[in-house]
Amino acid sequence: MHPELFEIPFSGGLSVKSYGVMIVIALIGAVWVVKRLSRDITPNPNIITNGALYALIAGVLGSRLFYIIHYFDRFDGNIVSMFSFWNGGFELLGGVFSAIVVLWIFMRFHKLQVLKFFDILAI
Repeated sequence: MHPELFEIPFSGGLSVKSYGVMIVIALIGAVWVVKRLSRDITPNPNIITNGALYALIAGVLGSRLFYIIHYFDRFDGNIVSMFSFWNGGFELLGGVFSAIVVLWIFMRFHKLQVLKFFDILAI
C-alpha cells in the first residue's frame, strides 16, 4: 500500500494518507451496518450517527491521552508537544475505552437499550 495517495495541489506539501482514507471508509461502513441492524432499538437512525461521531471524537482524544500517560517521560514537561497530535502518538486501548464510556453515557442519556446496542457493536 502506498503511504500517500496524492498530494493536494497548492497546499504546500499536504498529502492524503492511505491509512486515513481506509479509516474513513471503515467508519462509514460500520455506521451503515450498525444503523441497519439497530432498527428495532431506535426509531430515529440519526441517533446512531450522532453516537458514532461522539465515539470517534472520544476515541481520538482518549487514545492521545493514553499515549501521553504512557510516554509521559518523553515530553519533558513541554505542554505544547503533548497536544501536537500531528506528530503521531495514539494508543488503541485508550480510544476503545473512551469510546465505550462515551457511547454508554450517550445511550443512557437517550434512554436506549445499552446492552442490545453493544451486542450489535460487537459484530
